[in-house]
Amino acid sequence: YSGFMASLFLATLFMASLKTISLLLAPLAKTIISIDASTSQKLKWIFTESFKNMLVFIFCLSIWLIRLFIHTVNTFLPSPVFARGEKTIIITSLPPNSLTGSAIGRALSQVLALVIETPVDSRKYEFVRNLADEMIEENWKEESLREVNRMALSAGFERTVNLLNSALRDHGTGGMALKMIRRISCLNKHSFTANPPLQSTTTTTITESVLAEKLATDLLWFAEKLAGTCGVEEAIVEWSEASNLANLSLSAHPRIQASLVRVSVNLLREEGVEEGKRVKMLMTWLPLLANEVEGVVLSGREKCEAERVVEKMIEGLADKEAVLANWLHHYSHSNSDWPNLQRSYHQWCHFSRTSFNS
Repeated sequence: YSGFMASLFLATLFMASLKTISLLLAPLAKTIISIDASTSQKLKWIFTESFKNMLVFIFCLSIWLIRLFIHTVNTFLPSPVFARGEKTIIITSLPPNSLTGSAIGRALSQVLALVIETPVDSRKYEFVRNLADEMIEENWKEESLREVNRMALSAGFERTVNLLNSALRDHGTGGMALKMIRRISCLNKHSFTANPPLQSTTTTTITESVLAEKLATDLLWFAEKLAGTCGVEEAIVEWSEASNLANLSLSAHPRIQASLVRVSVNLLREEGVEEGKRVKMLMTWLPLLANEVEGVVLSGREKCEAERVVEKMIEGLADKEAVLANWLHHYSHSNSDWPNLQRSYHQWCHFSRTSFNS
């Protein structure tokens, strides 16, 4: 409707300009016929004014034609949701017989998408989080629906990692991620596709300064929900490959760092995961653990627990050298005394001496 009104306004402006120019050119023609050839100054003034009027006419005509062209092209373009090709939390590319193709799978995917999109200061945020908790818990009771939880939560974890990476990459403003969330919410309002999970009435009013912290909190929530499930291994792989996010987190706000450290500790705590994947994850996030900034980040109890988790993991590694060398490098260049892995380092040195002598 707004495009139609804009086109109508420009068309009216065009016709008014055309009428004005015609009124100006009519006496001009008579003047040119009756003017004396010797009055070159008057003739110059007349042609100058005529040229100005013609420029106004051409300018108005160009604007009208451009607006008409854009309005016409937009009617034939596909919906931006599909044209952008953005990976959303809804997995529409899975085969029809997949578990996420079920009604309960689509419902859970929609709720998890709303968890990410809904501003934390909205009174509906707790409602959406509680609804997600309830659905996940009820699905977990049915063994056949646990795969639904795994796939939906894994997709949500991956999407949140990407959004948080965008927020921190934009110098902490969250500009790109905020635009993505707003665009999704806006498109969902006016979308008439057959996929209900893509439709959302959420209006994102969250500020750029709060967005990254909110996404980090959501990421911790996803990690906690994935803990103890078969989907945690996928989360560990995703977390170990988030090297850009790990680098950006070094200059992030302490509260954001706290959430990311907790995510790392929760994932490191998981056992039964391939050693190589856990080592890669620890190597990726060890700089953040060793470069804690001043401020309230983690409590003393949380730090002790995190140290025990890391020490236990290192103790079970066949090759400890790379991890401990990485820790020593960052620990020696940091003002923080945490995590203190000196005991693990001394034990490794003692074992290395024994192996060398034998």
